[in-house]
Order: sequence, then structure tokens, then C-alpha cells
Amino acid sequence: MKYQYNGATNNLDEIAKILLGDNRSAADLGSLESILATMPQNVQDKLMAELEQDRNWGPKTESVITLADKNHNRIVELMNRLADSR
Repeated sequence: MKYQYNGATNNLDEIAKILLGDNRSAADLGSLESILATMPQNVQDKLMAELEQDRNWGPKTESVITLADKNHNRIVELMNRLADSR
């Protein structure tokens, strides 16, 4: 039986059925991998190819330590030294 969408919902099982198909549940929405696993391989490949072209998608780059981060780390270090010296 095809899932019938009847309006707005916050029920994750219903959302999974709307987005991924009748036999899906909230568990299928847990990650990109679990969402892709619900789709045929050719659809997975197409979506991943599109994602790889998106400049906002990709592996995380190394963290950039800002001056504020350095100053914060220095303050924490000095506070710990002060506490240890007492």
C-alpha cells in the first residue's frame, strides 16, 4: 500500500515513509549512509556524484586555530599552573 501524505507531521516514522518509501522508519534517517542504503545503487551513485561537485560537501579540513583560541588556551594553561603552584 502506498503511503498517503496528509499534511505536516513531526513523526519521524511518517517522515521516513514520505521521503524514502512505505517500508521505511525513523531508523533509516539516522545518517547519510542509512538513507542511501534505502535507495537503488544507481540513485546512490547519482546523489553522491552530485554531492561531490558541491563545494560545501567533503571531508572536514583541519581545524584552524584562531588568535582567540590561542589566547583562551594560554589562559587555561596559566590558570592550571597557578592552581598547581598553590
